[in-house]
Amino acid sequence: MHSSEPLVLWCQAVDVKDGKKTPVKLKKAVFRSPVLTYEPHIIGDSTTANLTVTDVPVTAAGRWSCDLETERGNTTGYIEVFLRPIVFSKHAIRIDNKDTSQFHFDGAGVTTLLGQDAHLTCPVLGLPTPKVQWRVSGDSTPIRTGGHYVINGTNLTIRNVTYDHEKVYVCIAMNSFIDQFTKKVMQYDLFLERRLRVKSPIAWLWPLLIILAILGTLIITIAFCECRKRRREQKLLITEPEEND
Repeated sequence: MHSSEPLVLWCQAVDVKDGKKTPVKLKKAVFRSPVLTYEPHIIGDSTTANLTVTDVPVTAAGRWSCDLETERGNTTGYIEVFLRPIVFSKHAIRIDNKDTSQFHFDGAGVTTLLGQDAHLTCPVLGLPTPKVQWRVSGDSTPIRTGGHYVINGTNLTIRNVTYDHEKVYVCIAMNSFIDQFTKKVMQYDLFLERRLRVKSPIAWLWPLLIILAILGTLIITIAFCECRKRRREQKLLITEPEEND
């Protein structure tokens, strides 16, 4: 199942006799996903339950059941609905498409202070559960836990960051399953880039100094203008002739 494609499922009950499978007529059918229930159309001389769902939530990936009521009793079958890796987060995260691939994304950057720990997340979902690895952009060697790096599930933590860690990190999520049309095992992957920015602990001081300098200049200018105004007023008082009695 792809999150942008319709989901098509079908189910039959068959009678096996002498090695031959004969479809049994259906009275009622219900498909159940991990989150929702659907009523399919019964077609093919009432022997096939067919379901097409256009807006499928990605959380519906997993084991579906097909409950059938037939002329000879009830039966249940199971269908595995797979999902290629996608970006999925319950929290807001900015994701931009890259021109290189439909499944290559540029995630929001992360800013941390020099010497602190940086946490890079890779919120991906898929079935089977995707295997995730991190790389530095332009380097094909996977990052492994050790030294500054700690990998926990799909997330990467960089401890005690230095300016050398100011790079673009790429999360690669991969899974594979049998394609329903070609019947071949297909591998799917997703790339999510996260840029790490490292700032000095006193980086906040420079904007403050600039603001203070602007305020100081403004105060000096106002004081200077006020002094000139007072001097002019005093000069006018001195030069103004006295009135005769």
